[in-house]
Amino acid sequence: MQGIRDIMATREELQGIRDSMATREELQGIRDIMATREELQGIRDSMATKEELQGIRDIMATREELQVIRDIMATKEELQGIRDIMATREELQGIRDIMATREELQGIRDSMATKYDIIRLENKMDTNHKALYDGYKLTYEKVCSLEKKVDEIDKKVERHDVEIRVIRGAE
Repeated sequence: MQGIRDIMATREELQGIRDSMATREELQGIRDIMATREELQGIRDSMATKEELQGIRDIMATREELQVIRDIMATKEELQGIRDIMATREELQGIRDIMATREELQGIRDSMATKYDIIRLENKMDTNHKALYDGYKLTYEKVCSLEKKVDEIDKKVERHDVEIRVIRGAE
């Protein structure tokens, strides 16, 4: 019997074991907060596999790539500077209000002379200019002719005036 007593626990040891064990209420509390097998399976199903994680790692940017992106991106101050020089919606609306519409521009285009209109007018002006120049030339020649006649008459009148004086002086 002594052998059995040696391997059996004492009452104090048994009490220590009981004190360290959870009560039924504690075990029920643990059961209440633990996930069921179905919940664990749902979690497993929603988690990524090693292959999926590797695929994600393969497409993610490295730290060096992120640094390059940071280096080329604008800072908050640079963005604020851009915002400061950009037009506001109200300013853009004001510009839109004073700008001509496509229809207005088309109306202006329709009323403008074309290259052919200008060429036609230039040809007409050239013809008119030639006619005017010819008329001017004829008028100028006539005036020159009349000036010569007036000069001849003037000389005659002067001679006659001298002759009249001589004749009167002789009487």
